[in-house]
Amino acid sequence: MSDISGTMVKSEIPSEMLSKPEFDWNGSHYDRELNLFLTGYQSDLILHLGSEGLKIPVHRIFLQAGSPVLNEMLKRTAADLIIKDDVDIRIFRMLLRYLYTGKSDVEMGDALQLMQLATKYQVQCLRDHCATVLEGDLTLENVLPLFQSGMEYAHGDFIQSTLKFICTNARKILKSDHFTTLRLDCLIEVIQQDSLQVRNEIEVFEAVYRWGQAECTRLSLDFKNSENLRKCLAKPLTHIRFPLMSHKDFALKVASKKLLNVEETMELLTSFLLPVDERNMLPPGKFMSNPRLYLTNYIGARVTVSRNLAGVARLVRNMTGTPGNTNGSETIV
Repeated sequence: MSDISGTMVKSEIPSEMLSKPEFDWNGSHYDRELNLFLTGYQSDLILHLGSEGLKIPVHRIFLQAGSPVLNEMLKRTAADLIIKDDVDIRIFRMLLRYLYTGKSDVEMGDALQLMQLATKYQVQCLRDHCATVLEGDLTLENVLPLFQSGMEYAHGDFIQSTLKFICTNARKILKSDHFTTLRLDCLIEVIQQDSLQVRNEIEVFEAVYRWGQAECTRLSLDFKNSENLRKCLAKPLTHIRFPLMSHKDFALKVASKKLLNVEETMELLTSFLLPVDERNMLPPGKFMSNPRLYLTNYIGARVTVSRNLAGVARLVRNMTGTPGNTNGSETIV
């Protein structure tokens, strides 16, 4: 047999596995394939799983036909296969069952682990099925961890599904404890969404500020030191849409925290001195002013601000103020 690197070792098949297992020729094609997996009938390979080396009789053809990764491993040897990864044997058996039958009855509690395993062994259909199961049970409590897993395993459709849920429920999710535990790449992916439904940009800023404090703590830095905090927030701050804030919110809730340098602060203060419809006369600025789906004080209502975006950071026209919402929401024209 061989380990996962292909090293040859002596093959030892237990005597009980050499005895003829019971096989049922009745039932559907699916039933017979499942029976092959469950009984090991006519198996031609012993799979050794996990640190305990659990021995499972399998059929090479199902593993090679179902997973390009397993196929490459088995092409290197005619002996047994040892997978010494830190693998949950119960979840790995779910993977094997799918390789035999093409079907899975995985439930929400196991879907994430199985999706990770299916991604590792490039079993794409199973990976997509697990993502579908996860998408069907998104909650405020689990969506951020699931979103991070989607980002880690680059599952595009699943990333979009979780992002849509996050954007729709942004006001609650940005205030959650899970938000402060996001990886940097995941944080940026969330806050750069135009469809993030918040009351105003201050809600985004305050969520990012909390994340920065938590990141300082993770790095054993004093977050009360504004230089430490600015260092942790260097990338996220560029995705905060400061030009869409009111001058009052910026002065009281942003400038006072001393996260922006003098040049950045002066750029924003200068823009606030001009009427909104004249700000396009200023040179392109550092910070984005792309529209978001800002919400009003009226539940479920939105207001419209027309903007022409010409690929620069600042080009705003025809903004109309709305009570209860200093930013408004926007229509891109």
